[in-house]
Amino acid sequence: MPIREDAINGVLGDVYKQFGVRAEPEETHRGVGKRPDVRLYRKYNDNDYVAVECKIGFGKTQKRGVLGNAERWLDRDDCLGAIAICYPPEIGEGKQEQLREFLINSQELEMLGIRKRGEIERWRKGGITDLIRFSQEILGGGAETQERSLQYLREVSWMQVQKLPPKGGKRLQVFWSYRGSLKIAVV
Repeated sequence: MPIREDAINGVLGDVYKQFGVRAEPEETHRGVGKRPDVRLYRKYNDNDYVAVECKIGFGKTQKRGVLGNAERWLDRDDCLGAIAICYPPEIGEGKQEQLREFLINSQELEMLGIRKRGEIERWRKGGITDLIRFSQEILGGGAETQERSLQYLREVSWMQVQKLPPKGGKRLQVFWSYRGSLKIAVV
């Protein structure tokens, strides 16, 4: 049975929280369309938020739909900006218990940001770290939150690297680039 989009959005909200971003996923019993799929808040401000709207799939219809959903939140005074996200189609085919790991490890998220001033950026593809950084740019997150997010990513990535079996008696060397991305080399 396919995983529902609202379940995926709930896990996305939890992943945002793990990375130090104040996130609140939509609660479906409140009624569809009354809130964005996920709201992102500044650290000490409950009034202003970034709206995150999500769809499964990369087709033109999905992109047009999620972009329209994201844009409609910009009319509200308390909305700082919006992010449209397209999940890879295979995310709905897995098991619900594996969603968090899928979201953390996937490099196939497509995202687009819309600033309050009406500036629409290009679609970009990336992983959860790209999405977190992108969200922080729009949200105006401070260096403390960004550093906490990067620290968590380092810990999660290191756990993933430790699970890898050694290759022919060689060991893995793990290091971070100046842009914060994980680099792995067999030495």
